[in-house]
Amino acid sequence: MNLESSALVERRAFTLNKFCEAHGISRAMFYKLLKAGQAPRVAKVGSKVLITSEAAAEWLRAREVASPLMSIPECLTAKTKNQTS
Repeated sequence: MNLESSALVERRAFTLNKFCEAHGISRAMFYKLLKAGQAPRVAKVGSKVLITSEAAAEWLRAREVASPLMSIPECLTAKTKNQTS
C-alpha cells in the first residue's frame, strides 16, 4: 500500500486504536461490546481491523437512541437535588 492510498484509508476508516481513542473507550471495552454484539461493524483487511466512518457514525447514533431521554437541565437538577439531600 503506497502512502497516498494509506492516507485515503485513514480518512474513510479508523484503526481499532484510533476508533477507541476518538470515542473515549478502551480496547478492552471495545472487545466487551463486540462480544455482546454492540460494537460497530468492522472490516478485516489482512490482520488489521478497521471501522469505517459510516459504521462509527451508525454505532454512535444507536448509542444515542439507546440513552435515556433526559434533557441537560433535568440532569443538572437531578444532580443538584442529590447533593442537597
